Amino acid sequence: MAEQTTTKPTPEQHQEEVWAFGGLRAGADGKRLYAWLPEAGAGRTVYFPRFHGQAVGELYRVTVERRDGGRLSVLGSPRYAGDGRVDAETAAHLRAEHHAASTILALARRHRSAARRNELDELIYPLRTIAARLSRPERTALIAYVITELTYPRATRAGGEQR
Repeated sequence: MAEQTTTKPTPEQHQEEVWAFGGLRAGADGKRLYAWLPEAGAGRTVYFPRFHGQAVGELYRVTVERRDGGRLSVLGSPRYAGDGRVDAETAAHLRAEHHAASTILALARRHRSAARRNELDELIYPLRTIAARLSRPERTALIAYVITELTYPRATRAGGEQR
């Protein structure tokens, strides 16, 4: 993955290039990445975690620093080039990949959220069982106790011992 930097290089170290924005992608670790195609869409795709454009397939002017060893950094923000876009077939392909990645990331988010919800439900089940046997004032006291324990985890236990 290439890197995004905010440092100011000397003018000899950076150049302005025209890149095509390839849209959203799902990284192997489930993280959100943004695809860019250097050389106005003809180059090999590079990925950045935060550096993104607005319209998939459109061309942007990007300030780039290329270092020894093939390292690549982008500087600043992409600027809409206003002089075209990639060909229609490439644009359709990029949009399809963008929408697929968007769906994959949304599903992953939903699964993580569901997993957190299931864990909470499993932890709260014993409290529900206890609360079902209590009168309303006793349930209110149980809720106050749980809130106190969650808010002040070092609270004194019954019997006076400190945690």
